[in-house]
Amino acid sequence: MNTLVLYDDEAARGFEPFALTRPVSELRAGTEIVRRRWETTLGAEATGFIGAAHLADFDELDAPPCTTGPIAAGTILVNARCAPVLAPADPWADVWTCHGRVAAVRLSRAVAATAIRDGSAVIESLAGDGATSTVYLDTLRSPERRDGRVRFLVRSWLTTSACEGSLPLGSAARRCRGTRSGSGGRSTW
Repeated sequence: MNTLVLYDDEAARGFEPFALTRPVSELRAGTEIVRRRWETTLGAEATGFIGAAHLADFDELDAPPCTTGPIAAGTILVNARCAPVLAPADPWADVWTCHGRVAAVRLSRAVAATAIRDGSAVIESLAGDGATSTVYLDTLRSPERRDGRVRFLVRSWLTTSACEGSLPLGSAARRCRGTRSGSGGRSTW
C-alpha cells in the first residue's frame, strides 16, 4: 500500500486563523477533509504531515502525527493545498498535477523531514529525473457527481467555498456558497 505525507508549504501556513490550530490537510474542503480526499483518490494511507513548528504536537482523532524523521523513498509527498475530487486516480504514478501545478510527487529518494520543515521546499524538485508518469487530477470526475471539482486552495476561505456543487440545491447549498437573502445569488465571500 502507498503511504502519503501531507506537506504545508509557505502559502498553506498563511491560512490564518485555521493554520494556527491544525495542518491544512485537516481542514474540510467541501464534503471531506483534504487528507481523506487524498487517501480516497490514491487508495493510500497518510502516515504524517510536515507543518509549522507550533503544530509539532498536533493530535486529533485519526489525524496522522507530525513527521520528524526521514521520509522514505517511494512515499507520496502531497501539497496539502490541493483538494482532489473524490475519485480514484492511478496510485502508482510519479507526479500528480492540478491545473498545471504539481500537487504531489512520489519521492525518488529518502528526504529528511528537517530539510523541508520550513515550508519553502518546492515538491516537484523531489520527484527526481526518473519521473515518467503523470496523472492530471483536473481530468478526474467523481462517479457520484456529489463532489464538485479539484481545487488548489490559494486562500483560507476557499476551504469553505470548495463545497459549491457538493450539496443538493436548497438553503444548505446557498449557505455553503455564502449567498444570503437579498444578495441576488452572488457569492459574498
